[in-house]
Amino acid sequence: MGATLILNGSSSSISDITPAAGWRILNCTANTNTQTVKLICVDDSKGCGHLFQGGAEHTVVRLPNECGTGPFARVAKHWTPANEDVPADHAMPQVHFLQIDTNFRESTSSGTTVAFSLVASTNPVSSSPPSISKRDGNPTSFDESTSGTENISFDKSVELFNTTLTCSANEESTLSIGVEVDVDLTVELTFEIKGTVIPPDVSEFTATTTINGTFDGTLNVDADLTGTLDTGEVVLVTVGLPGLSIPDILTVGPQFVLNAEASATLNLEVEVSIGIHYELDGLTFTVGSSSSSSPGFNPLDSPVQFSLDPSVSAEATLEAHLIPTLGFGISAFDNSATVFVDLDAGLEIDLNATVEGAVTISTGGGSASESAEACIDVSSPISFNVGASGNFFDIISGSTSIEIFEETFEIYQSAATSTTLAPSSSPPSFQDLHIFIRTSIILFSLTTNTNHNNHVDCPRSTADPLHH
Repeated sequence: MGATLILNGSSSSISDITPAAGWRILNCTANTNTQTVKLICVDDSKGCGHLFQGGAEHTVVRLPNECGTGPFARVAKHWTPANEDVPADHAMPQVHFLQIDTNFRESTSSGTTVAFSLVASTNPVSSSPPSISKRDGNPTSFDESTSGTENISFDKSVELFNTTLTCSANEESTLSIGVEVDVDLTVELTFEIKGTVIPPDVSEFTATTTINGTFDGTLNVDADLTGTLDTGEVVLVTVGLPGLSIPDILTVGPQFVLNAEASATLNLEVEVSIGIHYELDGLTFTVGSSSSSSPGFNPLDSPVQFSLDPSVSAEATLEAHLIPTLGFGISAFDNSATVFVDLDAGLEIDLNATVEGAVTISTGGGSASESAEACIDVSSPISFNVGASGNFFDIISGSTSIEIFEETFEIYQSAATSTTLAPSSSPPSFQDLHIFIRTSIILFSLTTNTNHNNHVDCPRSTADPLHH
């Protein structure tokens, strides 16, 4: 992520101790901004004396690349000791000591005000004005030019739940719920921040996120056990994205997480496969001092397929969610918050069936042999929201919320009777639905949540009631 930080203040409140201002650093470490720096002026014509206008103390100074962890620090104390030796090749023998730190709040009582503005972005056009380069001749600017759109791409198959019971001497029954995901997304992030370094404060903050790409997900259920289950929310994938750190001033850390969860009550042998496929074309939202959003969502065809084993009289309900989430944490001057966008696409399946023979139903139609009655209802509750936690100068807080979209769509409905299941007049497709799928990111190993009350049994006879 690229960034440009510019300071503004009176001529005596900001200065420079880099070679560009005629200074030579004799002693300074690169691992902290809190230290004592030893330096001498080697070229007064470049403006060494500017540091002492109004006194060096409480001046914000730009540091050389090899000195300190960040581009700017505060002069807490200045002195010139006697009898200091300097290299023989320098005509000016005066040695200066600066005690520097980033305790900018300590300078509030001095009456000094130093303002800042920062633009950080994965888009180099947004983050780097062409007139500014990293620690160039302008003592009030800093530019970190590393930038570029972040890519999130992975293909993964995981099991949310899987169990097997021995139901007879020669037969094992199983219940498994799995998901397949193929993600190819690009993310652009832009942050605009204004405030003061002295006193430390942020007065304006906006964050804009744009997501493009495709998301393909498929839920697969294979059940010949009865009972109930609840997987809880399971982390499938975590992807950390490059952030930004200006030590002791600002830190931004984005990440993408894909979660999934499923719950079910089953009393029949069934195979279910349902797809969730969509394209994001400029999905954008802005939070902070101003807010806006644009969905940029294009749903794609999503297959639905059911297969019921012969001779059952039973019910089944299944609810599942694929939950991608994109979030970023931001902190400055001891204030911090996390902003996230959830694109939650749920699937709810309600199945009632009395079957003598086999039934297969798909988006292309259906078929049955002998006597069959089957009612199938598949819906998709969609919720697309931006939220936050923490508090960032009362601009971002736990009350931050943008409701982008929330609605439940009927994906598939079928009530079939007798020996023939009529194919649908048009295969169900998300093309006719304005469906959103929820966004989150990170790569952890998958484990089943054992804290949930899952209970499964071997199949009962067709006369048995639904077993919980």
